[in-house]
Amino acid sequence: MSEYAPAYLHLNENPRTPSKAIANAVLGVLSGLNRYPKVPNRLHARLAEYLGEGLTVENISVGHGGVDLLHQLAVAFLHPGDEAIVPRPNFPVYVNNVANRGATLVPVELNDYRLDMQVLLDAVTPATRMLYLTSPHNPCGSLTTQDELDWLMERLPDHVLLVFDEVYWHFASAPDQARAWKHVHADRNVVVLHSFSKAFGLAGLRLGYAVSPPRVKQMFCPPISEFRVNLMTEAAGLVALGDTEGVRESIRLMQEGCTVLYNALSGMDGVIRVLPSQASFVAFRPDCSGKWLESQLAERNILVRELSGFQMPGWVRISVGNPGETEQCLSEVADILSNRP
Repeated sequence: MSEYAPAYLHLNENPRTPSKAIANAVLGVLSGLNRYPKVPNRLHARLAEYLGEGLTVENISVGHGGVDLLHQLAVAFLHPGDEAIVPRPNFPVYVNNVANRGATLVPVELNDYRLDMQVLLDAVTPATRMLYLTSPHNPCGSLTTQDELDWLMERLPDHVLLVFDEVYWHFASAPDQARAWKHVHADRNVVVLHSFSKAFGLAGLRLGYAVSPPRVKQMFCPPISEFRVNLMTEAAGLVALGDTEGVRESIRLMQEGCTVLYNALSGMDGVIRVLPSQASFVAFRPDCSGKWLESQLAERNILVRELSGFQMPGWVRISVGNPGETEQCLSEVADILSNRP
């Protein structure tokens, strides 16, 4: 076992700890835990203000992280006999939700690890009810452009809901990153998912939110469901939205970390391919078993993710940690690959 403290580089967490202001906000509501949260709570209005783009509380839904909202969407829109299009590789929660609802999964392969809008559109049938897109994509890190999203939305039939998962959007540096706000305002069937787990670093509090036309919101998020967010989570979220400098520092850390990972892995013996990333992680293909490499790193107190569960077997994903964790991980990967039997 390694002498180093564990490096958690397998769940795409933010290595920065929450500020004292966030901790104090959580402590400050403890005396009021005998009361239910207000509906709609202050978080809805603050989120609409934070996002701008002419959005209002009627566009905002909140939940216990993006995963909770994905579940709500599946319950509302998917039933036996329905079809859901899921790009492959993918975030496993999409697949699980489709299966749990008794719907039919329609996998669509990425084109060189990027979404191909024409192929996705070709997969739509009269039975299609949901299409999942992730940008930046997890686990590949690729980005959907504005032109690509607009092209798809212009052609997507009205019986299909687009679930546009943007939980890594803060970290993208490309100027043509797709945003769906005009499609929300046009009352299209689209739901945009965001999370406080990544740039805001609040994964342990489980807070996510969705943006959609009010008509769509009413279909998957009835008023009583707003009780899903408790007082402590609401308090932390409100403070986090005002922590502009903290978010900026997280973005800088992740972008610089991705550059370090990509450059180091690209020049490393034993690495076949590395994917450029607009997210907070980098995926690469070693010339050995990805599962074996994952287990070897775990023995050295470094946790990474082999991607079979994401329909990308043989590949390994490393989340950006703090600079010391990232450098230590790269050092151990290089040592393992150069000294394997």
